[in-house]
Amino acid sequence: MTDELIADLRAVLLHWHNTAYLETHPLAKRASHQAEHSNSSYAQTLRHVLRVAIEALQPCTNLPPDSPEARPYEILCRHYIGRQSIRQVALDLNIGERQAYRELQSAVEALAQIVQESVEDSPAELDGQTEPQVCEEIERLAGCSQEVNLVNLLEEAGASAQQLAHGRGIGILIASSIPTIRVVTNRVMLRQAILNLLSHVVRNHDGSQLVVNVTRDEETAHIRLVYAPQCVYDPSQPGEPYAVSAHLFQILGVSYQQTRSGNQTEFHISMPLAHESSVLLVDDNDGLITLFTRYLQHSRYRVYSTSRVDEALVVLQSAHPDALIVDIMMPDHDGWEFIEKVYSVADPQPRIVVCSIINDPELAIALGADAFLHKPVTSANLLQTLDILLA
Repeated sequence: MTDELIADLRAVLLHWHNTAYLETHPLAKRASHQAEHSNSSYAQTLRHVLRVAIEALQPCTNLPPDSPEARPYEILCRHYIGRQSIRQVALDLNIGERQAYRELQSAVEALAQIVQESVEDSPAELDGQTEPQVCEEIERLAGCSQEVNLVNLLEEAGASAQQLAHGRGIGILIASSIPTIRVVTNRVMLRQAILNLLSHVVRNHDGSQLVVNVTRDEETAHIRLVYAPQCVYDPSQPGEPYAVSAHLFQILGVSYQQTRSGNQTEFHISMPLAHESSVLLVDDNDGLITLFTRYLQHSRYRVYSTSRVDEALVVLQSAHPDALIVDIMMPDHDGWEFIEKVYSVADPQPRIVVCSIINDPELAIALGADAFLHKPVTSANLLQTLDILLA
């Protein structure tokens, strides 16, 4: 590995979204033998080689982004691909700017080692039939999954693609009526697949705006993008510009369809939702139900609520909630009577959290509760208690 390669690599990363620059860069020429095996341009091939190399830097564990093992990878992706300043990256990861620069340098050097091997020793074709070593590496990385808010991920990818779109007079809008749609996936690989797709669409769009619609049904999250292409590509052809995205979606187990209707092309991407736990709130205080519902609205919990014990028993047998949060002092029944009925009618048995202004956790546990919350309850207390019970 030479200083020249590191300098070339840093220049390519700085111009990641500049296709004309990448097309004539010396590093693209070194990868030219790969482009000759497909209909892809030098720039497309170089991005593919670097994308696979970057993913190889990601620790194959569900580590938080600010952990020492994950930071070099996170800093490189956020700074060069996501176009965040080093100051912002350092703030996000709770480290100093000098440390961020040092870890970025280490990441670039590690990336250069991987790139040297992939460019000079093991060419990979972009014909949808990538070399076995590359496929194995991508599949290994795809297994590093975590729970992701799909709406936030799309907003991040859209913000990155917007830098390319701005020069073409195109706006990108991520449209969702739901602020949180949770899926389990490899966050960075899915982001790269979507960003690659948006990048090609932006360059081929005959219009002033792109709208990415994000919805969900009971079990599935859906992403739909409809645009008017200047040039129509055949999805079955190996040089089709969306082939990299399609391949990444396939490896991630994400359903991906490209259809044409008249002068419009639609991309439909769908994936299973992350498992949601359900919680039933039983309290005669409407204000508290509203507060707890707000606490849980951006979490992985689906919320049911009622102020009446008889209604709660009906919900128990129809929705089978995973957890109950029960007030003790209610007009018609106290919480202890309700808990006794729960144990006699509910199958399977939910976890029970007693929530009361009377601070007697030992009694609550003795009478069958799994946990106790003393009012007033904070958002952190509520989420921590549910997370522990339903881990």
